[in-house]
Amino acid sequence: MRIIVVGCGKIGYTIAKGLSTEKDINVTVVNSNPDVYDNLAEPIDAIFIVGNGANEKILSEAGAKDADLIVSTTNSDELNILCCIMAKHIGTKHSITRVRDPDYSLESNKLWKSLGIDVVINPEQQTAKEILRILKYPTAEGIEAFIDGRIELVSFKVSDAPEYFVDKNVSQIFNRQNKILLAIIERENSELIPHSNFVFEHSDVIRILGQPSEIINFLHS
Repeated sequence: MRIIVVGCGKIGYTIAKGLSTEKDINVTVVNSNPDVYDNLAEPIDAIFIVGNGANEKILSEAGAKDADLIVSTTNSDELNILCCIMAKHIGTKHSITRVRDPDYSLESNKLWKSLGIDVVINPEQQTAKEILRILKYPTAEGIEAFIDGRIELVSFKVSDAPEYFVDKNVSQIFNRQNKILLAIIERENSELIPHSNFVFEHSDVIRILGQPSEIINFLHS
């Protein structure tokens, strides 16, 4: 797999370093300032190119024609967008761009894709979402969102609320009134599909599925 990383700041460097340690991944880093490469915290197993990541010649030199992915992480939203558009035009299969300005509509996925951008990431927005999720579910082991956040899968330990779960069965806790689906239970490295008479134990990890508001009500009831 061939991956181009444009921008070698903190984010670009971290991505390039992580990818370069993976087997069968060839990383090329493009940055306009040559001094950045001389000041890397640690060496990276990658090809380094000095130049503008939106320049067709530079992208061609970086191997955009045969690249599987380009990730553009510079401090300029417009440059990141242009890099991805140019790379896809040359032949790169997939693209990810960093966009920080909230004035750009990040919800218009069809528009971005029509331009040649597969994934748009806003670090500040993602951070804010994670903070809100932590505030909503402070004891959660993990949270996954589906259908634009309208449905969430939340995992938590029975040991965080043993008085509520331990020695009780599924039918005593989960019913139509709370509108929460008990999706799966992890016990001793095994995943179990619970039935109504399943009795919870202290070491269980529970995964529940539902609307965020319903999950909050359930966890705080």
